[in-house]
Amino acid sequence: MGAKRGAWGQDAVEDAKKREAILHRVQQMIHGKAMYAPIWELAFLNAHGPRVAESGLALITSHPHSSPYEDLKLKAN
Repeated sequence: MGAKRGAWGQDAVEDAKKREAILHRVQQMIHGKAMYAPIWELAFLNAHGPRVAESGLALITSHPHSSPYEDLKLKAN
């Protein structure tokens, strides 16, 4: 029994282990050559006004938000 021809002219592989090996190799090639970029970027508008004594921004490393509002200190009038 000879090799069967697939829909696009490629030879069909009947051995399941061989098909699986070919599939993994193709996936590795696609993953290695694929171009990708992040589609999500955290963009927060953070600011503080003149009444704030200590800004809570960047008090927590790698945290995009300011410190909790309970810790916010205002200047005395």
